[in-house]
Amino acid sequence: MKNKWLLAAMILLAVEGSTVHTAALASHTVYAAPEDSATGVYEAEQAELEKQVKITKDQCIAIAMQKVQGIVQEIELGTEDGTIVYNVLIEDKKERLMEVKVDAVTGHIIDVGRSDDVFETPEDPE
Repeated sequence: MKNKWLLAAMILLAVEGSTVHTAALASHTVYAAPEDSATGVYEAEQAELEKQVKITKDQCIAIAMQKVQGIVQEIELGTEDGTIVYNVLIEDKKERLMEVKVDAVTGHIIDVGRSDDVFETPEDPE
């Protein structure tokens, strides 16, 4: 567990002031933007989508945590079949990476399932 917090601290130091934010929610939540955010395209898309949402990231996290308890690893705003959704990645109590999709306008949960993303801890070989 200490390694995860060390990794989070290193990420925060590495990006210093970019799109990574921390919040004290559900055992220290870390918000992370995808790696392609440096191009500026990601930020522009996010800004456009954020104009249309009705629930905040914190409200979305509270909704997602009703279905999957654990530590939020990432939250990203996107679209799916014309619906604006928050994709919330949560490491559950069994150390599985779960994805909860929340409608960013209504707050309804669209889908819950195991994430296809690979979650690496510092102990994992690369």
